[in-house]
Amino acid sequence: NLCNLLFNRYLTFLSLPIDFEPGTKFLYNSGASFMLSNIIQKVSGKTAHEYLRPRLFDPLGVVNTTWSTNPEGINFGASHLRLTTEDLAKFGQFYLQKGIWKGKQLLDQDYVQAATSKQISNGKNDNSWSYGYGYQFWLNPPGGYRADGAFGQYSMVFPDQNAVVAINSESFGKVETMSVVWDTLWPELNKKANLHSDPIEVKKLKKRLEHLHLDPPQYVYASDQEDKINNQTYRFDENDLGIETLTFQVNKKSISFLIKEKGLDAYKIRCGRNVWITKGNIKPLPHSLFSRRRIDFDSITAAAAGWEAQNILKISMRFIETVHGDYLTFIFDGDQVKIKPLFSIQRAQNKPDDRKDLEGRHI
Repeated sequence: NLCNLLFNRYLTFLSLPIDFEPGTKFLYNSGASFMLSNIIQKVSGKTAHEYLRPRLFDPLGVVNTTWSTNPEGINFGASHLRLTTEDLAKFGQFYLQKGIWKGKQLLDQDYVQAATSKQISNGKNDNSWSYGYGYQFWLNPPGGYRADGAFGQYSMVFPDQNAVVAINSESFGKVETMSVVWDTLWPELNKKANLHSDPIEVKKLKKRLEHLHLDPPQYVYASDQEDKINNQTYRFDENDLGIETLTFQVNKKSISFLIKEKGLDAYKIRCGRNVWITKGNIKPLPHSLFSRRRIDFDSITAAAAGWEAQNILKISMRFIETVHGDYLTFIFDGDQVKIKPLFSIQRAQNKPDDRKDLEGRHI
C-alpha cells in the first residue's frame, strides 16, 4: 500500500511476505515503484525528478513538470508526475523512436524494446488490462503499449501504425475512453492508406480547437445576502484544515474570498459571476482548504461563483494545471456560515468529501 509506504517505507515493504516466486505472478505494485524512486535518490543523491531532468525532460523540451514527494522528500515513483498533454505525446514519441530524440540516443534501444514488450502475463486477453505488462507499460489489446495513469491519463504508442495517442482526462469511464481508441481510431490508423490534407476540414478543426472551452455552472439567482457578507470576516472553529478566517469582497463582476490559514499569509481567490476568473488566482503550496491528495503544488486557479438560493453561495474552481477541481458550498444562517467542500473526484463518483464541513461566525 503506497500510503503506508509514505511513512514506513522500509519496514512496510520489506516485511511483506513473498507468496510467489518473483517473476511468476503479476501484481500491480505501486510500492515497488516507490522503492525504485527511493533507490535512485539514495544512489544519486538526487530525487528521481531531479535525476531525470537533464537526462530526459530537458532534451525533450518538457518543462514545468511537477512530481509529488512524501514527507521525506522522495518522489512517489508510481504516481503524481504531472505532464501536459503535449508532453505526454512527446514521451510516447520518444519511445516510438526507440529512445532517440533529435538524432541522439538518450535511452538504450534494448531497454526500450524490453520495457515495451510483454514481460509477464496479467490476464486472459479479455480486457484492456489483461494483455501483458512490461516495465511500467501496459500492452494494448490491438497492439503496441501505453503509459496508463489514474483517471484516464494515457500515452498510447502504436509502432506498426507509427502513431502516438495522448489523452489527459478526469474520467471514471476508462473502459469507454480506451474503447473509443481501440474500436474507432485504431482501425482507421490500421488502414495504412495515404492520408491527404483536406484544407476545408483542417480549417474546421482549427476553428473548433480555438474555441474549445469549459463553461462554469450557471446561476441566475440574486441574493440580498451579498450586502450582509461584503467586507465581512468570519472566524472558524478549530478545524483539521487550519482555516482561521475568511473575508468576502463583493462587487458587480466578482465575488472574492480572502483566506487566512494557520501559518500562512492570507491569499485571495476571485470568482467571476458565472464566468471564470484566472488572473491573480493561485492556489498556494502548502495549503489546506483545497484537496491535499492531488493538488499539492502551486496551481493557477479558474474560479466562478453564483447563488443557488438566497442563503447558498456556490463556488467552482478548476486547477488548470491538472484535470481536477474543487467545489465549495457556503450556507449562511444569520451571523453563521457553514462551508461544505467537495473535490471533483468525489463529485464525479457521487461520494462525500473526506474533508469535514467548516463552521464559523462573523467577527
